[in-house]
Amino acid sequence: MIKQLAAQRGLETPQVCPGQWAQTREGWISQFSALQYGPIPPQPSILSWDQNGKDEPAGQGKGILKKMVLSGEQIHIAGRFHFPVEVLLPDRAGKAPFFVYLSFKPLSEDPFPVDQILSRGFAVLHICYTQVAGDDDDFVSGCAPVAGARGENSAGKLAIWAWAAMRALDFAQSLPQLDLSRAAVIGHSRLGKAALLAGACDTRFALVIANNSGCGGAAPYRGKQGETLRDITGRFPYWFCPSFARYAGREQELPFDQHQLVAACAPRRVLVGSALDDAWADPQAEFLSCVLADGVYRQLGLVGLVAPGRMPVPSDVWQDGLVGYHLRAGEHALKPEDWAVYMDAFEKI
Repeated sequence: MIKQLAAQRGLETPQVCPGQWAQTREGWISQFSALQYGPIPPQPSILSWDQNGKDEPAGQGKGILKKMVLSGEQIHIAGRFHFPVEVLLPDRAGKAPFFVYLSFKPLSEDPFPVDQILSRGFAVLHICYTQVAGDDDDFVSGCAPVAGARGENSAGKLAIWAWAAMRALDFAQSLPQLDLSRAAVIGHSRLGKAALLAGACDTRFALVIANNSGCGGAAPYRGKQGETLRDITGRFPYWFCPSFARYAGREQELPFDQHQLVAACAPRRVLVGSALDDAWADPQAEFLSCVLADGVYRQLGLVGLVAPGRMPVPSDVWQDGLVGYHLRAGEHALKPEDWAVYMDAFEKI
């Protein structure tokens, strides 16, 4: 029934060869870069960081907060860039697994469950996305110039926010408190799209988490309910390269679909979270993406999605394989119970 539903939407699992997976994966990433997101800006020629003030207690004494500013230079542009990264470190012995968290708000305004995260031994590198680049068509302010001049196939804002997550991971290598083999990238909604893109492209992330990422994220365009390619490129053209809008109403002509971005995380762990009432994102499409990505993982000899062979219902949490999915009751949001699911999965790594 599930595969029939995917077929009705015009979706199928691509055939891959284990011996050629690296080349296949790079080919998919190249297509996403060339036709949808634009290329993620390159690693900076210079990257440095400075602490802004002294360490502060965090999470009711369960950890400390370091306020950092990352700055650097790109070879292909004039001038420097800089953006803040706030680092939450748990009070624990040994190296901590950590989340690179693309957030909508500065840390002081973000209601995410800091206490629970720190008490379970996780660290967080917190990035407020608008402190990297504005959520608009301005490509000259903030860090937006790292993408170069705006052109038909230049990087949109999703690629720039993904780039920032990757730079935070560069910086993480300087922190002896962090376990670099257990790095996760996480985001919600448009930042779930950016997190999925960063995680698919940067194999240093051991865990990739896309929460309610919908259209342009984990949900395939073919047969998409709720928000469509035409909707998203009409309202937010600056998230993508300008030429992507030509596929509005022509999704069948795309040489890829979003389940391939989920599958491009192989052989690493990827988690997709949906909310029942989030019709605009289309939870069914997000789940089908996991089912189709599972087919790629299985061809590579890996255990992908472990699920009972039915459509999910609220409170289903399926994360025993490398492709995880959960469906929560309620609306479009990143809630404490979502964080709990993601931390449970992270502990399996």
